[in-house]
Amino acid sequence: MLLRAYFYLPGDLSQWPDLLPKLCQMLDSENYAVCEGAFGALQKVCEDSAEMLDSDALNRPLNVLIPKFLQFFKHSSPKIRSHAIACVNQFIIGRSQVPCPSLEALYRPSQVVLTLI
Repeated sequence: MLLRAYFYLPGDLSQWPDLLPKLCQMLDSENYAVCEGAFGALQKVCEDSAEMLDSDALNRPLNVLIPKFLQFFKHSSPKIRSHAIACVNQFIIGRSQVPCPSLEALYRPSQVVLTLI
């Protein structure tokens, strides 16, 4: 999908208020290419705008995105699972506190192993 290959946002996410809801909607598409392309774009957004996604400036979209990403940890496609893990990874690496309640279990390794098996 071209969305991922040529994804570039001039300015910041606040100038694109419909982007995150649309990409999240695309994750639920039955078309694999649409889902994978949306995840590729979201992965780039998470890499480039992690702090903004966890800010009051955008009403903390991370509180919606993380639960959405966690749903894909058990997807049948390894590529989709990889995208979901990469997106979540942007918010747990190097943090001493939990950025949103949905990630709390990931900070307790014994529960994560039991959950992912």
